[in-house]
Amino acid sequence: MPHRPSRPSSSHGFTLVEMAVVLLLISLLVGGTITAKNVIRSAELKSVHEEVGALRQVVRTFKDRYESYPGDMFNATKFWTAQNPAHATCIVTPSTSVATCNGDGNGWITTAGVGTTYYEANRFWQHLSNAGLLPGKFTGEDVALDAFANCNLSNHCGAAKYKGGMYYAASIFRNFTYFRSPTAALDMYGGEDKGNAVVFFGSQSDTATVGGAYVGKPIISTSDALNLDQKLDDGKPNTGFIQSFRPLVSASYLANSCATTDATNPKYNIGDDKALCALIFINAF
Repeated sequence: MPHRPSRPSSSHGFTLVEMAVVLLLISLLVGGTITAKNVIRSAELKSVHEEVGALRQVVRTFKDRYESYPGDMFNATKFWTAQNPAHATCIVTPSTSVATCNGDGNGWITTAGVGTTYYEANRFWQHLSNAGLLPGKFTGEDVALDAFANCNLSNHCGAAKYKGGMYYAASIFRNFTYFRSPTAALDMYGGEDKGNAVVFFGSQSDTATVGGAYVGKPIISTSDALNLDQKLDDGKPNTGFIQSFRPLVSASYLANSCATTDATNPKYNIGDDKALCALIFINAF
């Protein structure tokens, strides 16, 4: 019988060239995924700066038009009618239309935490929307879940493009303990008022409990906070336009350890890169 040459096996292993090609493809996929994530994160961080800048501009436009800050506007009901003629009832009554409440017109955007009965931080967003300067519908009422800073998702405060992020606009004073430094001292970093500020923080999905109300939930990592601060400000959590804070309430959803506990010279806590930071843009308007 004639000899037939054996056929080469089809189950041979990878050659070095094939393995090199496979490894190259894997590295390209991994590198592309990391690059895409970095691009998305950079875009989100950039959006924070852009949105705060845009908010400052619309507030200036509002003030030029009405000679008052939104929320603080003492004659808002003359333009958009009163949600309720009794002030104490008005501030805790949600609006489903342009009907609103007046502020006291003193130039500050106040909350219950500074001993005032004008919860202007809640009407701030509704006044901007009523004026046609901000999209969205806002209830505008005090949600009564926290005496210092109340904000339940985007119907009370401004939603950010940054995933899970929100903005809260209010006057923040140096003895306003909710936004204290990470020490037992009650003064803010630098011992100064923060003026009419914008807080960038993480929203709470659970709006049925007090956890849905607190302004201060961390939203970005310490490295991202430092990156944003270095690009736009001075890179320090206690000075300049961009600052950090730790809420007074010690709860897991407020584990805001963005800065070190050195009150004299705090630094961003880059040793721990979890989402530990909520930020204050001070003297925003």
